[in-house]
Amino acid sequence: MTAWGNTTDRILLLLQDRELTKVEICKALELDHDAVSSVLTRLKRPSKRFGKRIYICDYVRAVNGQKHHIRPVFTAGKKLDARRPEAFSAKVRSLTYYYRMVAKRRNNSIFNMALTNREIFKEAA
Repeated sequence: MTAWGNTTDRILLLLQDRELTKVEICKALELDHDAVSSVLTRLKRPSKRFGKRIYICDYVRAVNGQKHHIRPVFTAGKKLDARRPEAFSAKVRSLTYYYRMVAKRRNNSIFNMALTNREIFKEAA
């Protein structure tokens, strides 16, 4: 069992050298996600004793299989956090809307047989 603050100090030392994501911190310190996540959350919030000790300087888009993640990049300091980018572009949002409409039409019933596509999509919206 490690002493309290040992993980915190190790994370702060890493972040003073370079900017890292949570995944990179976990790999460097050989710790699990939960231990690092709770410490990062505590360090991001301003406290009465220490103030804010780390901040989000940038975001990185990472691909894990078919999943796309937007991961924050942390560094030591007391600056304001960077603004999080949008998860989806306008093109992806419009395609998602289109696929939802198609899915609603697929869940068809006998009562929709006499309706045109325009009428069905108008009802779904």
